[in-house]
Amino acid sequence: MRRKAAIIFTFILLLLFGISHVFADTELIQLNNPIEGKVYSDVYTISGKAPEGTQIKIKMNDELVFEWTVGPSGLFIKSVNLQKGLNRIQIIAEKDDQKQVVEGEVLLAKRSWGDILNQIFIRDLKEIIDYFTAK
Repeated sequence: MRRKAAIIFTFILLLLFGISHVFADTELIQLNNPIEGKVYSDVYTISGKAPEGTQIKIKMNDELVFEWTVGPSGLFIKSVNLQKGLNRIQIIAEKDDQKQVVEGEVLLAKRSWGDILNQIFIRDLKEIIDYFTAK
């Protein structure tokens, strides 16, 4: 019980004060989407752009999962496998004497039957309304 209360309290604090943090003198990488939120798929995609030659590392829950050098296009995309619950993702970019660290947390949630039925109902209701309001 105490553990559940601590997890809920931590989650509320993260929502109140923001989840994604950037620590950098200069921006080496630009992410297409912030690393935050609640997802239902166990695969999470991280993408963006960085100068050619930038060394990028991705850590999941303090464990290195990817390390590579950005190519001539400057674009990058990597998919990581999430674990159930809260996943701490850290992206470390380095080039020459510059370094940027982007951190965030993604919650892998289990989709409930209520969520699924609600999504289906809303989609079907929208289609019915669109059908009768179309000219």
